[in-house]
Amino acid sequence: MNSELSRVDAAWNELSSLVEKLGPDGLMARAGDGWTVKDHLAHIGAWEHSLRGLIEGQDRLKAMGVHEPLEEDTDVVNDAVFKLHADETAAQALAEHVEWINRLLSQVSP
Repeated sequence: MNSELSRVDAAWNELSSLVEKLGPDGLMARAGDGWTVKDHLAHIGAWEHSLRGLIEGQDRLKAMGVHEPLEEDTDVVNDAVFKLHADETAAQALAEHVEWINRLLSQVSP
């Protein structure tokens, strides 16, 4: 693994460790912006899906799960992602977080 991928892998491992320590109740804690930790994880995952879409030559918004026509404004996309994942449980967010990390790293690893 090259040094860039090693840094990404280390950062994902650190984030995953912090998320695991929070547990389901901690994932439902609200941040100062009104989003829960779960919401932030879904946000990160959606943008990772966007990256995967870019790598695979797909429509990035569709890769994020956003299927309605949207202007390519980051705030509009973030709001659509928030609404898309609003009803997920903490357990679902955690499972998706692990899946996103593993899938992305498997795609960019040599």
